[in-house]
Amino acid sequence: MQRRLITLGLCLFLLVSCEGSSTDVPMSGDITLTFKAASFSDWRLDAVDGSSTVGTIGNGDPTITLEVGRRYRIINIDNIVHPFALTNSATHGEDFLLSDGGTGSFVEDAEVNYVKNTDGFSFTLIRALATELKSYICTAHSGMIGEVKVTGL
Repeated sequence: MQRRLITLGLCLFLLVSCEGSSTDVPMSGDITLTFKAASFSDWRLDAVDGSSTVGTIGNGDPTITLEVGRRYRIINIDNIVHPFALTNSATHGEDFLLSDGGTGSFVEDAEVNYVKNTDGFSFTLIRALATELKSYICTAHSGMIGEVKVTGL
């Protein structure tokens, strides 16, 4: 009886201790895009993990291609000075769809399953979001804007 209680206690401890860190670890099958500011006028795509077709690593606000039905994690290395957002405009605007600040018209959508992380956010690209998605921006610097293309519509 005492052995069962100890085992049960250990299992509960593991469940509780793992719960708090799960949002900072990509789920299996996620595609992770790591962005960094190249300057106050350009994003740099530093890394892409989980896919070779998302975009070209480098400076100059590279175009990224996302696929409907896939789960993505955006890591923004410079999120304090350069807040990252996905928008429905080809120009810099205030109509965010998702952002690392926790705002946007799709943040509460259960199918999108938006999860804010300490260094960015994760989401599932659903059809409704994909039809509106046009660019990624720095919400503080109007020159930092890159095109988003979508496949699988």
